[in-house]
Amino acid sequence: SNFTHLYTVLFEVSPSDGIFESRLLYDSAMKRIRLHSGILRINLYGQTSACIQDKYDLRSFCYCISYYRRLKNNSQNNNNNSSKSIPITTTKIKTKS
Repeated sequence: SNFTHLYTVLFEVSPSDGIFESRLLYDSAMKRIRLHSGILRINLYGQTSACIQDKYDLRSFCYCISYYRRLKNNSQNNNNNSSKSIPITTTKIKTKS
């Protein structure tokens, strides 16, 4: 039988601890998944995107290197120069042009 499923997907990213939500449609006849709605951040991002304040549509996705460095320096000062670090990972995303 042919049918379409609507899935709500939640995921968390690192190092910002951002929590995102999106909806996907699965078409069983075509065996294809497509994005049904945009990707929304559902938790606060605070100052993590301060470096791109003028790009409102990207702020919920951005994690500025300057914020990371400031956070790392504050963490080291608060922990008596402990060697704690926050890993940064990047993911390449293909988009339609």
